[in-house]
Amino acid sequence: MRPILLLLVYGVLLVIIGATAMGQAALVSSQSQNSLLNTTVNADAALVRAYLDYAGLSPTDLSPATRSAERSAVMNAGLEVLTDKGQVLHAAVLTADGTVVASSDATQVGRRVEVTPGLLAAIESQAVDALITSADAAAAPTTLATSAVLREYLPVMSGGKVQAIVALWRDADPILAQLGASRLQ
Repeated sequence: MRPILLLLVYGVLLVIIGATAMGQAALVSSQSQNSLLNTTVNADAALVRAYLDYAGLSPTDLSPATRSAERSAVMNAGLEVLTDKGQVLHAAVLTADGTVVASSDATQVGRRVEVTPGLLAAIESQAVDALITSADAAAAPTTLATSAVLREYLPVMSGGKVQAIVALWRDADPILAQLGASRLQ
């Protein structure tokens, strides 16, 4: 009877150790995911700051009535540069109602994107909103050629108020592959 009791105690101990190890692995995986996403979003925020410096975005650029054709060309060209390497699939400058003011695809200017909870959160909190989602649910103004998208809304502030949102739609497949590889390790 005593050896059975010892085996039972040993079995319970192994289950507890296994559960603890799984919990620790989940925490490390979650921290790795957050770290990778934060790094990506921070790099994209730096790209957006460089774009804003290049384009010199001003409040008059946000209205078609006050924006010249030359300013539109400069704004669109700057966004095209952000998509040159292929990781950022689409970039756009949006107004609070989702109107596309400038786009890496100039044919999208003047159209409206879906005003998502993320877009509203970025406007209300005056902070970046980022989400990995499917391409269908990414609310992009154009078709995205990938299965997973990192959608980012980066507010453009002036006078303590959100004047516009720079939206980026990045291919999330490489990010997810990197996360999968880190989980295996």
